Amino acid sequence: TLADLVNLTNNVSAGLMLNPHWDVNVDFAFEGATNREAGRTDATRRLGMQGSWRPTTWTTVSAIVSRTSVSNDVDGDENHLVDLNLQFTQSIPLTKRQSRKPLAQVFVRYSRQSARTFLAIPGSSDPRRLWTINTGVTLSVF
Repeated sequence: TLADLVNLTNNVSAGLMLNPHWDVNVDFAFEGATNREAGRTDATRRLGMQGSWRPTTWTTVSAIVSRTSVSNDVDGDENHLVDLNLQFTQSIPLTKRQSRKPLAQVFVRYSRQSARTFLAIPGSSDPRRLWTINTGVTLSVF
């Protein structure tokens, strides 16, 4: 007998460290999930990019951007999600030694998420947006 559920996942990733201060990564994924019993196939497509800049040994600025689309062949609904994350991190040595620890890290993180569902009903959609800002301190003593 055949299985009722079939999943297929494909992922292609590439990363490049341009120099000790810059690196970039790109990720593409396609997933398909078929439920033979329900007669339904869901498809998920994702494109993501990540980059980091380290202007000094103790400072990092990073960004992540991704777009995900989800659809199915039954009701025709589609969901699109866009994520943006920006982060600034500053490390502060707690001793005069040049070793990496103990140290403190101060960070500021901004995140924005935008989602839109396109319903099979012509002209209808459901947009949603969310953003957050987080700050914090991390202490490493060992």
